[in-house]
Order: sequence, then structure tokens, then C-alpha cells
Amino acid sequence: LEAAPHMAARKDGAGRFPAHYLAGSYATDHTAPALAALLEHHPPNEEWPLRDLLRLGACAEIYTLARLQAHPQEASEPDPPPTNTLPNRPSGRAYPLHYAANRAAPARVVARLLE
Repeated sequence: LEAAPHMAARKDGAGRFPAHYLAGSYATDHTAPALAALLEHHPPNEEWPLRDLLRLGACAEIYTLARLQAHPQEASEPDPPPTNTLPNRPSGRAYPLHYAANRAAPARVVARLLE
């Protein structure tokens, strides 16, 4: 990060920031320092898409709640339909609650999604 701090804000091919791999259900005591450094260089805010905030789990609780306050309809909006699905494979669309469950979202965020 010292050599290329802009990399903290670059998404990978799956649409995830580096911090997403260290947060939520992936968080451990060992990953906490690296996650803190990534978030210092690219902190979440209420402008991030809801699914990106939910992928951060507890790290983005205040921003997730602010996003849901400003855009309550997003709590029930699924991901856009996939553009490239494989033959004979289901093309399910994730909803915000899926992201919340997958990344150990705080209870207040889950409650807000269920309103």
C-alpha cells in the first residue's frame, strides 16, 4: 500500500475491493491490521453501492445504515441479471439480505433490511 495506495480502491474482476476479502465473515484477528490499512486508504462511505457496503460487514455498519436511510428501496432490490451465464446452470440473483448473511452483518443492518 505504501508503494501504490490507489490499489486499495481498485476492484477485481469479480467487482470486489481488496478490503472485501478481509472483512465480514472473513475477518480474523490476523487480518484486522491489513483491513484497517486498506480502509484507511479507501474508506467506505454512503455513496458506495449497498452490496459493497454489506460485503464489509461490521466495518461499514454506519455507512450501510446511512445508505439504507437515504435509499430504503435498495433493501429489496436484487442484483442486476447476469450477462454471462453458463449453459445448464441457474442464474440466481442475490438480494441484499444474501450479502448481509454471507458477511456476518451487524444485527441493526439485518433488522433494517427486514423492515
